[in-house]
Amino acid sequence: MPPSAPSVVIFDLGKVLLDFDFGIAARKLSSRSRMTPGQLRQLLDYSPLLTRLASTHFVPGRTQLLRIQLESRCAVYPPPATPAPGRTRVPGPLSGPTCAAPTTCIMGTCVPSLVPRDGLEPYAPNWPTNAPDRCKPRDGGPPVLQIGTGQTNYISLTPGQTLQAEAGPQGGHHIWIAARMRNLKQTLTTTRIEGVQPDTGTTIPPSTFVFTYAPDQGGFCKIYGLRYQLDNGGIDYKQFLGKPLDVVVTLTDQSGAIAKDTARIQVAPTLVNP
Repeated sequence: MPPSAPSVVIFDLGKVLLDFDFGIAARKLSSRSRMTPGQLRQLLDYSPLLTRLASTHFVPGRTQLLRIQLESRCAVYPPPATPAPGRTRVPGPLSGPTCAAPTTCIMGTCVPSLVPRDGLEPYAPNWPTNAPDRCKPRDGGPPVLQIGTGQTNYISLTPGQTLQAEAGPQGGHHIWIAARMRNLKQTLTTTRIEGVQPDTGTTIPPSTFVFTYAPDQGGFCKIYGLRYQLDNGGIDYKQFLGKPLDVVVTLTDQSGAIAKDTARIQVAPTLVNP
């Protein structure tokens, strides 16, 4: 009689339906360890506890989003009943506070778990990639972009300011570009730089960077030390020396938000290091 196909397949991943003995592994490991089976069992069973409470009041007729962040700084590592040999403190990178309800742990501190109505976001389909951060706070407004210069920090540009190109370590010739923005994502925001010589219309091929922005004053975030090659794509950089150049910077974050600005500079007639 041919075997019949099973009508039900049951997976038991948590010792719910089928009983098994974790002590078998502890005893086998103990034979190759200085720890007793009991100590190894305690170490294997040891796991942190993360509790996050949240409550709110939704507004009728509105579709809103309540974000709940699970943070490692709120994980509680309960001390073992019998410390393992040589272990003097609770393992793990940190141990968060134990909060009594209705408080809950947020950013490593016990705070009220009730989220007020004005703390809710309007629901949007792209909510997973559009979480607020230090550069893009909730309800921060439209994106803002400022173009600057600087190798080691952001320095504001004045209209028509002269920038001197320099020879790079790999043979190219570049100017230093920086950017300052607000209401765009801090990480994975694409920074695209292109240049146009306004008198001739000659275009320098764009360069694209994906770097994390650093917090700056006034709610802004900044990036600096971006090499924009005047000879990008193999064109002759000398045609831009001593002439104006429109530098166009476009920022695009994960949510699809875009900021674009143009700054006209004057390229110096000589190089920093000819």
